[in-house]
Amino acid sequence: MWNSRHVGKFYITSDIISSESGIEYVQKILALMQFVPTRVEFIYHKDVFEYIGLSPLFEDWPLSCEIPEYRIQAQSSENHDFWDIHDVKISRIT
Repeated sequence: MWNSRHVGKFYITSDIISSESGIEYVQKILALMQFVPTRVEFIYHKDVFEYIGLSPLFEDWPLSCEIPEYRIQAQSSENHDFWDIHDVKISRIT
């Protein structure tokens, strides 16, 4: 069971969501993560979107601590179809 302390942040470059298929790709990843966004912000000078939110994949994190950053990896099917995502792996960076 997860709760509102399973918080984390990650970044997605703007080029990934510049097309309709890229948006669908990101939607699929977020759905697999069961990600509930609490803040999404475009960081102009880095050309990335910063996503902060809740997911059962994130570690339980104490309140009033800096939100940990994660790296997201989408796992595609055995036929290596880039768009056929079946799993998402995360690893904490900070």
